Amino acid sequence: LYLYFRERDLGNNFEKVSTTFATLYFPSLVELSLSTSAYFESERKSKSLVRGWDMPSLLELDVRNIIPELRPEVAMRLEKCRINANRYKLRYQPPKYWHANEIVGFLKGLISVKDLYVAVCLHDSYTGPKFPLMSSVEKLSILLEDFHTAMSLNIISICRFPALTSFDLRLGLSGLADLDEVLRHITHSFSDSERQSITDLNLCIDRDYDDDLPPFEIVGLWGSSFGELKSLRIESSRDERDGLFSFTGTVDSLKVVNPKGG
Repeated sequence: LYLYFRERDLGNNFEKVSTTFATLYFPSLVELSLSTSAYFESERKSKSLVRGWDMPSLLELDVRNIIPELRPEVAMRLEKCRINANRYKLRYQPPKYWHANEIVGFLKGLISVKDLYVAVCLHDSYTGPKFPLMSSVEKLSILLEDFHTAMSLNIISICRFPALTSFDLRLGLSGLADLDEVLRHITHSFSDSERQSITDLNLCIDRDYDDDLPPFEIVGLWGSSFGELKSLRIESSRDERDGLFSFTGTVDSLKVVNPKGG
């Protein structure tokens, strides 16, 4: 089920829509996607629209520009979650945005989630309990769309993931001159035990680069800071003039596998 909340639909009709949506029952719903515009003035109101929904079979949730209020019993059964929020430049930032405490508070309720994707810019400080545990997460995917976002507060510097075995990092960088600094920052955001527990590492870089640094050496050193990796996958579009694989004609990704399996 996919729902997109628009300002023109909810602006003056919110109470009516809210009443209609108050108690819905979806006994067989497995996947739910919720989305609003990034500049949706009523987005904070819209978070309550699914609060009363009974979804006993829901396992996957995909949310964009909305941090929904779910029944605790619904949130605690989720096994896979994708969250996109605050994906705009600070100079275009609306007066209201999702606060770090709100985002982390939502994630903390996902006590069974194993596969977590987070594409979020945190525009303020986190003031909640120190290092909240997300003990069920085994695969974590993070999108950091530019250098500022990569070097700012992010979810891996706030939460702890003791069961993590797979880490997928997607970066947007304007030049390779920033790559080493960003990877070092990300590495130090993890605890020692988290780094050692990761066996599958994926790095994807989606922007143009300068070609005066040895990128594979930088990536190799970064990978060595984790535990006994079973695999390391590197992605970069060969169509980019200065991409990591611009010297090839057919390669978009490279996966290195440890034949000993760790």
